[in-house]
Amino acid sequence: MDTTAIQRALVALGYSLVVDGKPGPKTKAAMEAFQKSRPRAANIQLLGECPLT
Repeated sequence: MDTTAIQRALVALGYSLVVDGKPGPKTKAAMEAFQKSRPRAANIQLLGECPLT
């Protein structure tokens, strides 16, 4: 999954991001918040191979 797709998924889940395809600090923070708030299975389903980690 590319950065743009990850950003779109996070926005759809209610995170406030600009979908620009750039893995900046807000994208990383939103991704980390998502990972902390959901079970591991949800993380794998959403993020798969993540270019931000």
